[in-house]
Order: sequence, then C-alpha cells, then structure tokens
Amino acid sequence: MVQIVKFVYVMIIVLSSFVVAINSDGYLECTTDYDCREEWLCPPDMEAKCFVSFALARFLSKGKCLCV
Repeated sequence: MVQIVKFVYVMIIVLSSFVVAINSDGYLECTTDYDCREEWLCPPDMEAKCFVSFALARFLSKGKCLCV
C-alpha cells in the first residue's frame, strides 16, 4: 500500500514538472511595447515590441515580446 502511494506521489511530481516545462515557450507576456523594453534582450540593431495576433486581439489582451 505504501509503495502505491509513493508511486502516485512521484507520478504527480513528474507530470506537473513536465507540464511546467512544456508551457515555458521563452516569451514574455505584454500588453504594450513598454512592457518589453527592460526585460527583453534584443540584438543592438533590433527593438523589442509587443506582438498581439490580430485574429485573436478581440479575445486576448496579452501579446508576446518579440525582437523586430
């Protein structure tokens, strides 16, 4: 019985860490271009901008910081 509980506990930890690892896509969420300026590092010839998909802009208020 104790082995089953330990197995379930380990599986919960492994699956939750897997979900966290999959969801980190390396982008910062933003609402305006100003949100990206200090935290997002871009090459010297590029500028950080907040990109919101036009198709989803009606439903989502957050975008992703990208170097443009």
